[in-house]
Amino acid sequence: MYYLVFLLLLFVFYFVDKRKISVSINKSLLIGIFIRLAITLIFLKSSSYDLTSFLDAGKIILNKQSTYSSLYFPFFSYLGSLALFLKDFISPLIFLKLIFTIFDIGNIYLIYLLSKKNLNITLLYALNPVTIICSNIHGQFDVIPIFFFLLGIYFFNRHKERLSILVISFAIFTKTWPALFIIPIFKKLKNKWLFLLIIIIPLLSTLFHCWYFKTPVMDILMPIKNYRGVYGYWGIGNILILLLPKLDGSILQLLRRIFFIALFFYSFYPSNKNIIKNIFKVMLFFFVFTLTFGSQWLSWLIPFVILVRPKKWYWFILSATLYLVIVFAKNVYTLPTNATDIFRVFETVLGFAVWIMIIFITSRVKETGPNGLH
Repeated sequence: MYYLVFLLLLFVFYFVDKRKISVSINKSLLIGIFIRLAITLIFLKSSSYDLTSFLDAGKIILNKQSTYSSLYFPFFSYLGSLALFLKDFISPLIFLKLIFTIFDIGNIYLIYLLSKKNLNITLLYALNPVTIICSNIHGQFDVIPIFFFLLGIYFFNRHKERLSILVISFAIFTKTWPALFIIPIFKKLKNKWLFLLIIIIPLLSTLFHCWYFKTPVMDILMPIKNYRGVYGYWGIGNILILLLPKLDGSILQLLRRIFFIALFFYSFYPSNKNIIKNIFKVMLFFFVFTLTFGSQWLSWLIPFVILVRPKKWYWFILSATLYLVIVFAKNVYTLPTNATDIFRVFETVLGFAVWIMIIFITSRVKETGPNGLH
């Protein structure tokens, strides 16, 4: 059932793309709501450690403990505490998935605005399987920071620079990821001093949390600083662990630092007039060269790959969907021990295929489709 649902959704996505089918924005929003709610209800018991960790962090908030267990700024813990606070009315895990759905519906509307009201592109985002698997099956909250990041880009394009930076500041408060991709915005700011506003909301939230919960500030900042995905699970990291399985930790740390320095300097390089293309190029650089990885990170690429639509971009959607369907099958089914190793082999092979597709579309960013961003 699980595999059939997403293969069917992938087929519908392909059909809509090839036939350039368009519906009104209201219908796209309704389709997006229906699919996300239906999948949430069909796979009601799907869960993951990432989803239940909200509740672990939320318990600490409700008990007013000074312990800090999150890898992010306090938003993560506050949302988990809200889910627990409402548990007498709605299952905490279902509540969280509904919150993710609400924000992803907001993303549909932002794609509509950022694509200059292109109805086909809007419908494609509403139907894309990658975001739905990550949010409504695995229970990842990336759609929330993506929403605020896209909203910040929208305000920036409307020449509301101060509001744009404040919204992106809130995006970083929800999850630090947007901080990796903000240099293209900094480059185009007329008043560079406005960029200092980027720290306002994360800073105030940290100070408030430290004061109210008596938490040492480094207990919040160090986990954020040290946050990273799984090494050896993706791309170059996967190749290194196969060739050098006993790579010294200090060398690995050096390689990570070299990567982030390279990412920083590369972020100044894209010079397209369209800010979305510039951010997309920085994201592609990140995914091609990162040593660590989390499968749910692919959801960050989706709004940008659909907006830009480089040549053969559908093959990325296809490979990413097949990859995530395999990776997150364990959130729906209890896999037998003898099947786990087989699934890991599929994960590795399909993950490598997705990485190759990202490399391919990196070289095709300039080649947009008829409705892509120019």
